[in-house]
Amino acid sequence: MTASSDPQILIKQGKKAFENEQFEAAARLFEQAVQIQKNTDDEPGAAESANNASVAYLKAGLPSEAMQAALGTDLIFAKIGDLRRQGIALGNIAAAHEALGSFEAALECYRRSADLLKEAGDSEYLSFALHNLSTLQLRTGQQLEALASMHSSLENRKKLSLRDRIMKKFLKAPFKGLK
Repeated sequence: MTASSDPQILIKQGKKAFENEQFEAAARLFEQAVQIQKNTDDEPGAAESANNASVAYLKAGLPSEAMQAALGTDLIFAKIGDLRRQGIALGNIAAAHEALGSFEAALECYRRSADLLKEAGDSEYLSFALHNLSTLQLRTGQQLEALASMHSSLENRKKLSLRDRIMKKFLKAPFKGLK
């Protein structure tokens, strides 16, 4: 395989471009890897690369491309029973929906993402999904739901900053009588 036809080399180059904040270039490299992985029947690898491309497109300010890259990847992970990557893929789809202004679709995808990540036992990504859900709930006027989501997000975070610890303490008060 030449360097341009080896998906692992393209992925490595894409990650380096991403780290250097060359987001469009990173997305294109990940997309090239997707095509090669699809041609070699590596569906899960192609879905992973497509999700990387989606994140890079979002960082580049190209939400339509991000959506196009991520759509359907959750189904590939569902087919192989990988709840963690399915949840992450739904989180990427949610972020693209949010960037496109499709807030209801984004809320639904964030909720499904959080459910899958909880079931998979991935507290790090679960915390991230719940945080994004909470932020979007605030933006859409769902204050009580946002408080509950943020509380859950902080409960699932392993390391809390001083700000997070203060927020967690503040958020505990409304939920004390509910347990």
